[in-house]
Amino acid sequence: MIIAFTTLPSFMAAESLSSKLLEARLAACCTIIRTERSTYRWEGKIRRDSEFILIIKARKASYPKLESFIKKNHPHSCPEIMGIPASKVSKEYRKWAYKETG
Repeated sequence: MIIAFTTLPSFMAAESLSSKLLEARLAACCTIIRTERSTYRWEGKIRRDSEFILIIKARKASYPKLESFIKKNHPHSCPEIMGIPASKVSKEYRKWAYKETG
């Protein structure tokens, strides 16, 4: 399993992408979290924005497809996409997640 993250500019954008990922069976579950503030450098300027973090639980082997899908369906030209392998996952959750993504 892998836990992937991306940030989106609005709740609607996060909800839309999560629905598309679930419909494509690239994610078993998505969680949306609102950030108070993200600070970053973009195009030579320091930016401060509220964003929504989309936490995606998926199959590790599907990460390349997941990343490509996010790039195609994300409103930003350079979306933040990161994946962290989940080395400790309960057998029951893994079984459920694989069923939902297979």
